Amino acid sequence: MGTRIIKIFFSLILFCLDKLQNLFKRNKFRTIVVLYYHAVSESEREKFAAQLDMIQRSGITPIEPSAFHKEFKKGRFCCITFDDGFQSTIDNAVPELTKRSMPCVLFIPTGSLGHRPRWVTDERHSYFQEHVIDKDVLKSIASLDLVTIGSHGTHHFDSNAITDDEFEREIVTSKEALDRIIGTPVDIFSFPFGRCSERHREILQRNGYRNAFSTVPTVLSEASVPLIIGRVNCDCKDWPLEFYLKLSGAYRWQKTASRLKWILLNKLEFLSQLQNAFRWQEMAARMRLLFKKGEL
Repeated sequence: MGTRIIKIFFSLILFCLDKLQNLFKRNKFRTIVVLYYHAVSESEREKFAAQLDMIQRSGITPIEPSAFHKEFKKGRFCCITFDDGFQSTIDNAVPELTKRSMPCVLFIPTGSLGHRPRWVTDERHSYFQEHVIDKDVLKSIASLDLVTIGSHGTHHFDSNAITDDEFEREIVTSKEALDRIIGTPVDIFSFPFGRCSERHREILQRNGYRNAFSTVPTVLSEASVPLIIGRVNCDCKDWPLEFYLKLSGAYRWQKTASRLKWILLNKLEFLSQLQNAFRWQEMAARMRLLFKKGEL
């Protein structure tokens, strides 16, 4: 709870600064915020619908990833994505999106089609009882004009925890399976667990992927679209203010915070190693002194 409130506090400050800055901007560019969800249970459907209503009231227009690369009018846009391809998303989220003519993206882990999510092994995990859609449902849902299908790998491996060859096999086999099932080429990918590095960029490009999505909150505001795009995590349990700040791109400070945290941890590790080195030097000096005295 404390961490959540701190995040809202910093995001609220950034939101206010953005508003002040916009007052003095003559040339306002488009902004795109990518949201991502996982499961939407039946009990959460009403709250999810309320979040969609907030998007409509905010004047922010939901778009699909292919629109990122098109030239369109200045304005505020968002993209709604779902990882893991859970049946609960199809049952509860997609109907609410369809009612409002809002496009969405489903990232599918092909190795778990028709099964429980195989990467979740802890029975206490909230997703342990979820079910990944099967091939027939995937084919049916992919035929909807408002739904875009993307790859979430084959086995839902952490991309940073496997070799480049293993990563390439993951994205190639999943793309081949999806292309075959839905009958159209898949060119977007979502990193399982959200972790990625620059070394994955070239592998994605040479295997036909146009964009890949991480879990680092960012805001797209330039004419050119990077290959790897950040997203902000959303939950049906988000407070209204919390969700609106995420939708407005005010959580993007977390990207800078993560970098600073990484730098700080590396500095602390270096200082710890340096301190240990000095301790060894002191120990060695004491041992030499004792040796000279004949006590060793």
